Amino acid sequence: MFICFDRDAAGNTKQFSMIRRENIINEKYPMNIKKRFLTLLLISLVIHAGCFKGIKVNDINEKPVPIETMLSNALSDLGLMTEIYGSSSLKIQSAPLVDRTGPEWKKGGEISRSFTEKIKSAVSSIGGRVKFIPYDPVFAHVQMVKYETDIEKRLFPDVVIEGEIINFNPGEKEKGGKGCSARIAFDFIDFHTLASIPRVRTENDVQVNKGKKRNTLGIMLSGSLYQKEGAIEKTNGGGDRATRMLVELSVIQLIGKHLAIPYWRLLDGAEADPIVFDAIKWTYYKMDEREKISKVQELLFLHGYDVTPSGTMNMETKIALQDYENTQTLFHRPVDQNLFFKLYLSLPITDETLEKRFYLDRMLNPS
Repeated sequence: MFICFDRDAAGNTKQFSMIRRENIINEKYPMNIKKRFLTLLLISLVIHAGCFKGIKVNDINEKPVPIETMLSNALSDLGLMTEIYGSSSLKIQSAPLVDRTGPEWKKGGEISRSFTEKIKSAVSSIGGRVKFIPYDPVFAHVQMVKYETDIEKRLFPDVVIEGEIINFNPGEKEKGGKGCSARIAFDFIDFHTLASIPRVRTENDVQVNKGKKRNTLGIMLSGSLYQKEGAIEKTNGGGDRATRMLVELSVIQLIGKHLAIPYWRLLDGAEADPIVFDAIKWTYYKMDEREKISKVQELLFLHGYDVTPSGTMNMETKIALQDYENTQTLFHRPVDQNLFFKLYLSLPITDETLEKRFYLDRMLNPS
């Protein structure tokens, strides 16, 4: 309440009245201004209350930590391997995974989306001659309508990863993922024919166990040709990291099988893949003698020998083969399968070899 005094011309008090404070505010401040004022006042009080309670804001200068696993280097080395071996360009797309573990609709497709995103991350991490093309029907339709005249510029996949989650147990969240287990199977589907590519299939599983140290978890990756133990910290999300490594292993195997390159060299302790051996053998059988010699000369050059691919068994090629096989006898026999395999499977996966590959490509294709 306010007491207001009215005075006459001489300054004497004439009368007084009681006026409510609300009436004065209403006359001076419209309703919308009042609401804004009260809102700002409330926000200010909340901020100050948070500061007094010790709420901290993350340091904006803190750098994000990249997600790395014990297969991260193998992924990037696979990209390097595709360049060194002169593999054809491989454009990959991934279809949504099928969950065979139960009624996934109760979880809103959460498991399949998680695995599908990990496939995208794994393929995108490879580089080299491998490209990932996202699957988004809505985006593709909009682009087709909007840029119909530029359709020739668009890249279409060569293959599609089709997979299924055979088994999945999320494990114990309060223990960082201990007890998590999963099994997945992947296939390559030809994008243009929609037919599955024969023998290009993987099936692997992962298990998260108690670690040897208090703050670690044990990881066991296993498949038909590979078994590897590792360890991660509990704070790193054991279950999520375990399934990420499972996807990475399967992607490496799929691409290695399809391109017929010795991918097992990138996986510590892995066995040689007989499917890749068969693919190399069939390639060897299809070549005539001149093609075999030319390919051997190319491999010798990548091994560091001063040999030019010509398709003829010249003296420089014979001397290089003599040195490669570490014999005193000048090479004189035809190029056999064992020699071809030996040269092909042992190429150094290094930047120096990559430089030789680029030089060789410029030499053979000067245009």
